[in-house]
Amino acid sequence: MTESQSITEAVKALYEKHPYPHYPLFAKPRWQDGYLTSSLFAQTLGNGTPPAPPPRSHEVLIAGSGEVLPYIMRHWEPASIRLTAVDLSARSLRRARIRLGLTLAKTDFVKDDINTFLDTCRQTGRTFRHVEAFGMLHHLPDPDLTLVLLARQLEDGGTMRAMVYNGTSRRWIHQIQNFLRALEFSASTDRSVAEARDLIAILAKSSSYYAQRLSQMGPGILNNRTRFADAFLHPHEVRWNVAQWLEGFSRAGFNILGIFDRFGELDDLPNPLYSPPDPDALEVRAADLRFENNLEVFLSKNSTVTDASLKPARRLKLMLPPHLWFSFPETGSIKPLTRLTIWHFFINHLAGSVQNIPAGILKLPDKSLQRLARLGALPVTARMPESMRRLLLAPMVAAMDPPQVPEKQKLSGTPLDLTIRRRFPEKEAERLLNLLVG
Repeated sequence: MTESQSITEAVKALYEKHPYPHYPLFAKPRWQDGYLTSSLFAQTLGNGTPPAPPPRSHEVLIAGSGEVLPYIMRHWEPASIRLTAVDLSARSLRRARIRLGLTLAKTDFVKDDINTFLDTCRQTGRTFRHVEAFGMLHHLPDPDLTLVLLARQLEDGGTMRAMVYNGTSRRWIHQIQNFLRALEFSASTDRSVAEARDLIAILAKSSSYYAQRLSQMGPGILNNRTRFADAFLHPHEVRWNVAQWLEGFSRAGFNILGIFDRFGELDDLPNPLYSPPDPDALEVRAADLRFENNLEVFLSKNSTVTDASLKPARRLKLMLPPHLWFSFPETGSIKPLTRLTIWHFFINHLAGSVQNIPAGILKLPDKSLQRLARLGALPVTARMPESMRRLLLAPMVAAMDPPQVPEKQKLSGTPLDLTIRRRFPEKEAERLLNLLVG
């Protein structure tokens, strides 16, 4: 077995044991916040032009689908779009199938390695108009190879959304991974995962630095077996920084349309959803922890093509808007009726209708408008007045300060130090603890 095959088998085993994110099987995730997965949303970014000739396929690929993305994306894609969910894990696909229930929309589930699947598509001439690659490229044996294969099967004018890890900001996670790997913990048994979680809980009590870092991942990280295994016991993670990922996308032939700033960490830069930042500017911010988020990027193959024949489902207007849009200080006080106006304006934009911004939206404060534009809720188009375009594309603040993070302290005399020294000889204990301190 080659190294590449060994990595693939190890990743497959992880997700057979721990299908991610392992929500309760009959829970219905809030799909409205998945608007970023929509192929119609992706084609509104960049320089969309009327289709000539029309796109060749009405197919969307979910690469590394997991158990939830098919459910979310099926709500957003028009019924005429065929969704194909590809994943290594039969268990994840089985759970994804159950979530979709009795839906009659065209959805296929394929258990396969993504490279093998894409090679089969090449042989049959099958292409895709949009690819969703969320949280999977950084677990591949050779991301460069897979990106080339994805670009090859993406039709001209097609789009892709990818989420990849920000390697620079994950160095503390890498230290925990190295520490647990040296102790020979793995995700293969529940007992091993439980013991590893107990040990990291002791680390949190021993170090204010790691306590803060862990708390930022949410209170469930030490209580959720699946999340913990995915974060700290994963068998393979490509540790590229942001600049390396952006270079990799360009090498494969993708154009970068925009970067989604989920937590408002890039407010001192022009709107990154429409003006992708310089890779070096992002890496500087990652190094001083101003930009800790994963890299969420929208890509295209050549210029994006707008297909006027595809419309979002009319029933979307009957639903509530995404929670994410109104979770910021600038948007949290927007009244319910105005929220619905924003939502309907957004859906109309996805449908390709030419429209003026409603008066109720224009009355909002400038900062609210800017935040909505950065979240994609308020589209920036060439048809709007130039003064409005300048406002929505401009930075929101003059500068962003690096966050305050506790200094790493030595672990001597802490509960973790005592626990490790009880189990190992002095030199080995020192070596293990140093994996967390450097």
